[in-house]
Amino acid sequence: MRAELAEAELDAGHIEEAEAAASEALAAVRKQGSGPNLRLGSPLYALARIKLAQGHAGEAEPLLREALAVRSPPDPASDPRVLEVQVALINALSATGKQDAARRLRATVDPLLAKTASPYAADLRGRLAATSSKHSGL
Repeated sequence: MRAELAEAELDAGHIEEAEAAASEALAAVRKQGSGPNLRLGSPLYALARIKLAQGHAGEAEPLLREALAVRSPPDPASDPRVLEVQVALINALSATGKQDAARRLRATVDPLLAKTASPYAADLRGRLAATSSKHSGL
């Protein structure tokens, strides 16, 4: 629930509160033990979104890669929880100048988003469009 609070704080523009909530959530889950933990996905993704909002794409990238490793598998590639992480990772890669890696990932994400008619998929497509306009060449 702390990760959800962090995302709500971020969406409301409360960056410091969002970062505190996401960091607390991540620490709490990590404290539960080593090994793969599916519950890491949400706080990792929330903290990565915050880092992106702060302009720290280099810090967001490893968080997103870890979140993706936790979520996929077991979730299929078309799952919104996987797609949202991949969209954020495309943004992070683009912001850090890794255009080739961003293009390769986008080539796998675009068709999956195109097949999904959900409002969240439309939001994710919008995030990709924003990334493209910020970082030409995607």
